[in-house]
Amino acid sequence: MNYTVLRKALIVMVLMVPLFLDTGCKKQVRCGCGNDVVRTLQKEPARVHFDVENNSARFNLAGITSDTFYLCNPSAFMEYLSQFTSPVMLLVSGEAFWECNYLYNSANHPYMPYRVYQIEVTEMEEDLYGK
Repeated sequence: MNYTVLRKALIVMVLMVPLFLDTGCKKQVRCGCGNDVVRTLQKEPARVHFDVENNSARFNLAGITSDTFYLCNPSAFMEYLSQFTSPVMLLVSGEAFWECNYLYNSANHPYMPYRVYQIEVTEMEEDLYGK
């Protein structure tokens, strides 16, 4: 009789304990332009590749070719970029966010040798160092 009561109490405790424990929940990072800022760039030298006809632009930071940044607002800088030939070295400033496809794929494949961002560029200027 004691064994049955003890077993039932143990089962109830096993079922009830998780209700009272708060293990916490980490906030999931949101991806895409205008969401959770991952990085902030301040006049970082970058090799900018752009296509005026398709209104698209992307860049890699100088010396870090594994990180790719896609512009959220390429049309704001197309007139400025059109005076150069693609690719061009520029100083770029702005706030970067995770690119959604990269974020979803990195959850399935924990080691990815590259990173992909979307960036809301605030400033782009010619790198006049050494000129």
